[in-house]
Amino acid sequence: RGIFVISPTEIYLASGSIFRWDGSSSTVQLVYSRLNLPDPNATIEKLWGSSGSSIYGVGNVGTIVHYNGTLWNRIESGTELSINDIWGDYNEKTGEWEILAVASNKYFNEGNELLLIDGFYATELSTINLPWSLSSIWFKSERKYFVAGDGLYYKKKLNESWVKDLTFIPIYKDRIRGVRFNDIVVSGSNGLLSHFNGFKWKHYINNELPFFNGRFLSSDIKDNVIIAAGWKDIQAIITMGKRN
Repeated sequence: RGIFVISPTEIYLASGSIFRWDGSSSTVQLVYSRLNLPDPNATIEKLWGSSGSSIYGVGNVGTIVHYNGTLWNRIESGTELSINDIWGDYNEKTGEWEILAVASNKYFNEGNELLLIDGFYATELSTINLPWSLSSIWFKSERKYFVAGDGLYYKKKLNESWVKDLTFIPIYKDRIRGVRFNDIVVSGSNGLLSHFNGFKWKHYINNELPFFNGRFLSSDIKDNVIIAAGWKDIQAIITMGKRN
């Protein structure tokens, strides 16, 4: 349910626990077990890292773990909500990585959290104007921040108020990822897959792609390729788009 690729031979996978794959073997190596977590309901679902010596895993019951190249350590999040996504970007002004995560129960209103992860600490940031259902985050530090879920929201600075993008079609957004501000992809319910070119959103749902019973839970973009993965009816589905 989560993946972080360092190289073709060093790939980390999250599925409750964290595994490492060498890219060719038929088996994976368990590197961090969910049994190490104090809550029996805790799992690790999503991964992000700045290098092979700094990897973060987040998941249910406010779980955050960090790998420093030698050891995995838990970070207290201060919440019991599921942490649904994590992203980081290098802040050129501070010379440090800025790492943010969003937490909520996506299906029931139990509150929400926006967390700033710094070293061994997680600090709660303002969620004013954000909905209770948060699913994903992507940003370029000190330039623009996006949060997706029940709506798409943005701001330029962390100390500003969140603004809802009223031009985006009203379908639930599960994931947002990007390369630059003119190269962003959003995916979600009913086959939602959309691309931003810096000027406007191109929505593929009900155009090149059909409206269907299911959702693209994850997506990413690199070079001239968009990938979205999720489920349709009772089957797994992967969709790939190529830029002309």
